Parts: sequence; C-alpha cells; structure tokens
Amino acid sequence: MAEKPTITLSEVAERLGVARSTVALRVSDLQERDIVHRAGSRKTGHWTIADIKEK
Repeated sequence: MAEKPTITLSEVAERLGVARSTVALRVSDLQERDIVHRAGSRKTGHWTIADIKEK
C-alpha cells in the first residue's frame, strides 16, 4: 500500500496468495487502529498509512 496507494484489496490478496476476505479483515483491523486510511472513492481512491513512531 505504501508503494502503490491505489492498490485494491484483491490485488493485495493475489500478491500475498491469500483470500480477499482475509485481507479485508486485516485491513479493517488496521483501519480501526488508525494505521491505514482509505481516502476518496472505492474506484478512484487511495490508501494512506499513518506515520507511526516508536517511543
């Protein structure tokens, strides 16, 4: 997602060799924890990743 912000969940699943539903669950968890965000529409949107700094 950092390298290709417009990537779809289906493309992520294909690259990782897992089911799309698995990716959707993991991404949903990351969104709830404010680590990744989807900006824009489903068709033309993009992913953003929070800048997480270790303390």
